[in-house]
Amino acid sequence: MVDYVLLAVALFLLNAQPILSMPTWIVLSFFAMNNGDAILAMTAVGVAVATFGRYVLATYTGKVTDKYLPLKQRKNVRYIADFIGNKTNPIELFVISFLYGLSPLPTNTLFMVAGAAHLRLPFILAGFFFGEFFSNFIYVNAVQVTLDPGHFFLMGILGIVATAAVLMIDWKKVIYWLIERERKRVRRTKESR
Repeated sequence: MVDYVLLAVALFLLNAQPILSMPTWIVLSFFAMNNGDAILAMTAVGVAVATFGRYVLATYTGKVTDKYLPLKQRKNVRYIADFIGNKTNPIELFVISFLYGLSPLPTNTLFMVAGAAHLRLPFILAGFFFGEFFSNFIYVNAVQVTLDPGHFFLMGILGIVATAAVLMIDWKKVIYWLIERERKRVRRTKESR
């Protein structure tokens, strides 16, 4: 029982902090090597705790960015939030976060951006939970060894770079460029008919 409490605390702390974290499935795999009798239940509880940790991360990221992020970057984040929020229904938010949870990408960036942009967290959290559950269950069953420590450091650095890039991008320009590119493509298609 003490092992499971320590697992929950470790997973919460790993998922509630923004950088230099290791994937939940690695912690679960390590734990499964010593307590491998209930992998399904262990994965469900572990992912639930990780999801709560990501909720805490998104919540405090929103508060910190509101207070400390320069106005220009806050406007960029707000622009992407308005674009996603106005164009994306709850099911799409669920599907996007589900697919993100299935992927091997670090999810701290997703929740930091969601928190900074004040996106609708319940749909993102639900999608994340199910995506993480399926991927972690597969990983824990398939892998009983962890990556070497150098990979953890590399994943942490990539998480920092991805978060900084998302916060520093001028989203208004990027989205405008993408929309204009699509309009030109549609125009060329119509002209070629």
